[in-house]
Parts: sequence; C-alpha cells; structure tokens
Amino acid sequence: MPPTVNVSLARPGLLVCMSTALVFIAACGGPRAVPAPPPVEGPGGRTASTVDFELADARGGQPVRLSDFRGRPVVVHFFTTWCAPCEAEFQNLNTLARAHADAGDLAIVGVALDLDGKKLLPVFLEVRGLDYPVLLADERMLHGQTPFGPVPAIPATFLVDAGGRHVESFQGVVPYEHLKARLAPLLSAAR
Repeated sequence: MPPTVNVSLARPGLLVCMSTALVFIAACGGPRAVPAPPPVEGPGGRTASTVDFELADARGGQPVRLSDFRGRPVVVHFFTTWCAPCEAEFQNLNTLARAHADAGDLAIVGVALDLDGKKLLPVFLEVRGLDYPVLLADERMLHGQTPFGPVPAIPATFLVDAGGRHVESFQGVVPYEHLKARLAPLLSAAR
C-alpha cells in the first residue's frame, strides 16, 4: 500500500515556500525584457546588424570584446604596420581618441592584420604612441573575413553605433573632417 500524505499539513509548507520565492523574485526585480534598439540604416541602405568579436589586446594579450564598448560609438580601424596610407589615419584616430578621452563618449579600436603582429606590434605601438586599444586579428580576419564582411583593402574603417550596430564602412584613407562629420550624429544619438 502506497504511503499517504496528510494534505492539510503539506499545503501550508508549500505555500510558504512559494510565497517566499515570489517575494524574493519581486524584490530582485524579476526577469526583465530588454527592448531591442530600433532598426537603423546600415551600409548600402540595408538594416544595420549588430556585430561583435573578441580579440587579444596587442599590449598585454587580454581579451577585448567589441561589445565592451556598448553605450558609445566605436571606430574600428583595420590596418597593417607596413601600410603607408595608414600612417595618416593613425594620427587622425589618435587626435579623435584624445579629444574624446575625458568624456569617454567615443571608442577607437585598431585591429592589426599583420601575420606576425604579436611580435611586431609592441614596438610599433610604442613608437607610434597610439592612445587607443589595438587588437591582434584572428585567423579569419587575417584572410580578409571580418564580422563587418570582407576587407578587400587596407586601411578599412567601420563605424559602430552605441547599440553595437555596424552603420558605415570606408575603404582607404578617410579624411579627418569627413570622419568627424560621420561620427557627429552617432555621438548625438548616444547622449
């Protein structure tokens, strides 16, 4: 014969446990749905897609995710140490990084596409005095495949809005004033 349970004693204990759990969930705020950002136009008039990647920092090897910079626009700059046109962009990006350092409202991230970047970059970065994070490209990126799509030429620069969406792409050198003008609406929208 199966054991019997006195229902009159089991229910109050169950009710106390359930009530306590509900109070705990309510006190912690409970699960909340995070609204998706509204769609924005990306490159080529398509809806912008959210991008993310994780790469090692060239200065210390710590992993850095693009999503670490959410909440502010990001300039992602793909380059190599031997790229002559990249020299002008290093100066422009350093100027932007310094101009926004105090406010912290813009992030600049370099991605080095050098095959031996781990060895070359520490000295290169020291000599160039770059004031923004520079990351080591992974194997896919070294073959021209990035979360932004193919990189057929360097330098290549991508703008990411504060929501992490890829909104604009540039191949070749981007004039400083043009880059500032393209960043202005992204900075305004992030405030």
